[in-house]
Amino acid sequence: MAKVSVTTTARTEVGLDTRTKAQIRVELHAYLDRQRQIAALQAQQDASKTKIQERFNDADALDALMDGVDIDGIKVKYVCGSQKRLDKTRLMKKFGLSQDDLDSCSPEKPSKPYVRITAPGEKEQEYG
Repeated sequence: MAKVSVTTTARTEVGLDTRTKAQIRVELHAYLDRQRQIAALQAQQDASKTKIQERFNDADALDALMDGVDIDGIKVKYVCGSQKRLDKTRLMKKFGLSQDDLDSCSPEKPSKPYVRITAPGEKEQEYG
């Protein structure tokens, strides 16, 4: 039988005075403007990286890019990254561990508190 779970979200309306709310509104709009500028700059950076890689490809010098190149003191290298992730389910099966055993080896430590700002129409994300 499937378990049914219900999640609720509580939103608290805070009574701010008009002046404070206006000051916060100004900062929020400035934040969102800078966020859009950063996204535009990041798109330009990504386009430049693509063009640089294409130049190496056109010059048939991809091996040099893989080894790393120094042009005017600016180091350029094609990086092939990889990641390893612990498969907790496989670990539990292999060593006959229970979820409680695994939880006892995974201490929880608090992360740095932060302010999350979500623009209208933007999907809410968890950061931290």
